[in-house]
Amino acid sequence: MLSGFKRFFRSLGFFGAAGSLEDNSGLQNSAPAVSQIPGAKYASAEGALQISAVYACIALIADTIGTLEVNIFDRKKGKDAVAYDSPLYMVLHDQPNAAMTSFDFMRTMTMHYVMRGNAYAKIVRNSLGHLVSLEVMNPDQMEVLYEAKKGYLYKYYKDSTYRFYTAKDILHFKGLGNGIIGLSRLDFMRASITEMTNAQASATAMYSNGNRPAGLVTVDGRVTVQQKKEIKEYFSNDTLKDGSKLYVVPSNLKYQQLSLTPADVQLLESRKFGIDEIGRWYGVPSALINAGNGVGGGAIDRVNKHFYRTTIKPICKIFEKSIKQRVFTIQERSLYDIKFAIDDLLQSEPESRVSVYSTMVNNGMMTRNEVRRREGLSPVDGGDDLTIQTNLQSLKRAKNGEQNGNQNNGNS
Repeated sequence: MLSGFKRFFRSLGFFGAAGSLEDNSGLQNSAPAVSQIPGAKYASAEGALQISAVYACIALIADTIGTLEVNIFDRKKGKDAVAYDSPLYMVLHDQPNAAMTSFDFMRTMTMHYVMRGNAYAKIVRNSLGHLVSLEVMNPDQMEVLYEAKKGYLYKYYKDSTYRFYTAKDILHFKGLGNGIIGLSRLDFMRASITEMTNAQASATAMYSNGNRPAGLVTVDGRVTVQQKKEIKEYFSNDTLKDGSKLYVVPSNLKYQQLSLTPADVQLLESRKFGIDEIGRWYGVPSALINAGNGVGGGAIDRVNKHFYRTTIKPICKIFEKSIKQRVFTIQERSLYDIKFAIDDLLQSEPESRVSVYSTMVNNGMMTRNEVRRREGLSPVDGGDDLTIQTNLQSLKRAKNGEQNGNQNNGNS
């Protein structure tokens, strides 16, 4: 148990940062305190992105979320009423800052979140307290200090100086962690990245112009150095085009091409396994990053839906909750709501949607205009009434007709 003296200094950043899953005051740590696997190297963002599987996973998640509409709804007018005139809508949906479109902003924030487990943006407001812009901050330049009674203190290093911010100034997307800060995925997956880096380096060396022979040429009897040189030049110039070395040994003149050794085959298999391993870290099925699993047709559609539900949707929910907590004022929380258009991704094929819509409309569970809005179509007159199968009349008319019928029966 820490003494009061040591606890005080640790809160200022001395004696090391708090463990990544510990409940301690002071500087928070998003990396593992101890490496479980010896030899696992530190993975910088730039270095990790040079691994094709890492880049593909991050780009897929970031681009997918970047394409989603971020809508602000007026709660008093109904859950589907978009608050076009709200400063929140103008910033979050249209343009978060002068340098970025909404796509650029959300893609960058998602990239930071997926790689480092934390994404930050400075919240800029005008004199009236209205949201003006959101400016992306690099998580590698941020330090987070937390104390239960005082809350968050963000320490950001930029242009050779530190600036301090409180929670009301920073939009913070937090990944899996201790609830105060997210775990840095790149730091926790060091062993996997190291393994992929070593495998890629070995594969590059295997296919480079190293000492690997492409084949053997045997000749009958002894050969002089000059004869060996001539044979080698003949085969190198006329037969071998990859620049690999050619070995000449005494025997009958014959060329024998060499195949991959078992170790080489195992290396290639290891690289394929590495792609699956990286995909597991990011929640991305191998089939979606061109891993050559041969998934196609209806199966790929199911893979996509699984990816959207288990990876994309949770991230969107985290972003929604964080924006509402930090960006919305107390008053705005009661007036507005935020939602990523994840339903656009979860839509089924047109034939399936038509069948579902038909059932919903014919049984009074959706209106025709609700269906049209989901399909991006303009509303039609009379399309807000719930209908049932009997002549597709409205529930109100059907109820009135039943009442009139009962009255007429009573009068007869």
